[in-house]
Amino acid sequence: MADKINVELDESFLKRFFGLTDELLPNVADITLPVLKRQVMNIEEEMNKLKETLHMDPKKPIAKANKIKEIVESQKRAVSEDDSVKGRVLVIDDLGVITYQLSNMLRRLDFECVTSNEIVSAIDLFKKNHYDFVLMDLFIPTQREGFILLDELKKISADKPYKTVIGVMSASNKKEYKIACSQKGSDFYIEKTDCWQDDLCKLIENYES
Repeated sequence: MADKINVELDESFLKRFFGLTDELLPNVADITLPVLKRQVMNIEEEMNKLKETLHMDPKKPIAKANKIKEIVESQKRAVSEDDSVKGRVLVIDDLGVITYQLSNMLRRLDFECVTSNEIVSAIDLFKKNHYDFVLMDLFIPTQREGFILLDELKKISADKPYKTVIGVMSASNKKEYKIACSQKGSDFYIEKTDCWQDDLCKLIENYES
């Protein structure tokens, strides 16, 4: 018989966990069979992960509780995904106006967007989640940090089982920057000139990997 394990969880966490079964996808007018089926499959998968976690480390209940919380949060993100979403985009720029404008434009084109304004959080987001595209500013805040970020994204991407298109955005038209980004593995380089955001959104929408 397997050993019993006691884990103390606060009331708010339990409400959030069991509330998963009551959540419906946003912006869906009708509840269809595929929607319900996907929810059930997602919850069943995460429950199996939960069982594995409870048997993983019986001597560290706090660590296990944190792990369970992480699983539940990832499940909530998975349940919120809509079939109409064309892909997931990570937008990285230290200017909030850029991340705001791009994310709004891409969402209108049915892309799911996540934003970051500095390289540490961007790397952490990229490690933990699936993205079809990454749009990163080269000067974040300088090209040195931008090249470091590009290197890290390519290293992480090499270990993932799927292709992530990584594009570099920059106000600079220096040829050496374009060459360096290409050599480091970027898929494209776009200058922040007139109408560049519209051009970038069209490129993403029509991109064929």
